[in-house]
Amino acid sequence: MSGLIFPTLPGMGIAVKRTPVFSTQVAVAASGKELRASYQSTPRWKYEIPLNFVRVSGFSSLTPSNEMAAILGLFNSVKGMWDSFLYTDPYSNTASGTSFGTGNGSLTTFQLLDIEGLPIYDLNGAASIYVAGALTTPASIVNGLVTFSSAPANGAALTWSGAYYRRVRFDMDDYEQTQMANLCWDGGTVKLISVK
Repeated sequence: MSGLIFPTLPGMGIAVKRTPVFSTQVAVAASGKELRASYQSTPRWKYEIPLNFVRVSGFSSLTPSNEMAAILGLFNSVKGMWDSFLYTDPYSNTASGTSFGTGNGSLTTFQLLDIEGLPIYDLNGAASIYVAGALTTPASIVNGLVTFSSAPANGAALTWSGAYYRRVRFDMDDYEQTQMANLCWDGGTVKLISVK
C-alpha cells in the first residue's frame, strides 16, 4: 500500500463516472426461484476519469508542471494494477458533523464513516472529533479507527469533521495516450477501483 496520491490535473474532464459495485452470486432453480449470496457488506467503487487535455512542461508559460509526467509517474510507480494509492473522490471526500456512532458507556473504539455511512481508513489531514457536540481529543486515530481514553457516555452522539481519501488501484495494466499537438496529449480515460 503506497501513500502516493492521484494528482489533480487541470485537463481532467468534469464527467467523472462513479459506480458502486457489489459481488453477488445468483443461482436460479428449475422452478425459477433464486438463491442469492452476497459476498460484500459494502460496495467497492469504480471510477472512470477522462483526461482530455494533458500538458507537458514547456507547453506554455502557464504550465506549472509536467502533467503527463505526474500521471505516468504514478502509473509506473504502482506498476499498473499492482499497488494501491489514494484518490480524492469528487463527491465523497469531506465530512462535516458526520455521525460515526453512539456511545454506550463501554466501547472505546469506533470506525470513522464517510458521508455515505461507509468506513474511512485514509484521512487527508487532521480530523476533528466531537462527543455529544463537544470537541474532544481522542487517544488516537489510526487507519480511521478512533480510540477514546474513556468510553463515551451511553447515548452520546459521535460526529467528526475532516477530509478523507479512497484507497484505489488502477483497473488497467496499460495506459494509452494520444498526442494532440506539440507538448499536448489526450490522456484518455483512467480507470480506478477501490480496494479494501
